[in-house]
Order: sequence, then C-alpha cells, then structure tokens
Amino acid sequence: MPDRERLEERIQDSGLKKEFIAQKLGMSLNSLNNKISGRTSFLIGEAFKLKEILNLDEDVFNDIFLN
Repeated sequence: MPDRERLEERIQDSGLKKEFIAQKLGMSLNSLNNKISGRTSFLIGEAFKLKEILNLDEDVFNDIFLN
C-alpha cells in the first residue's frame, strides 16, 4: 500500500489534475483514487508509470511505494 499522504502531496506539488494522471495511466479517476487510498493495489507497471508522470526520484518513489 502506498504512503497515501506523501503520494497526495506529490500529486498536488506536480500541478497535475488527478483526472489527467488517471488518463495517462489508462484508468478511471475512481480506480486511481482506490489505488491511492490502498483499497486496491497499483500494478508494478502503473507505479513506474506514475513515477514518470510525477517525475519522482528513486528515493521518493521507494519511500512512497516500498516503505
């Protein structure tokens, strides 16, 4: 389960809308919100794509997804 607080913070800092991020990930906004909240899990490919979209460095990515 991702660190929801840190992920939400990074999304907000990016200036990107969740709708845009969801579209880039090929999922609905509802699906993205479920994954962020931990109700469902990110697939590894989705997590890495999100890393690219949000321009996360390795340390931040690891803290959010592998903590």
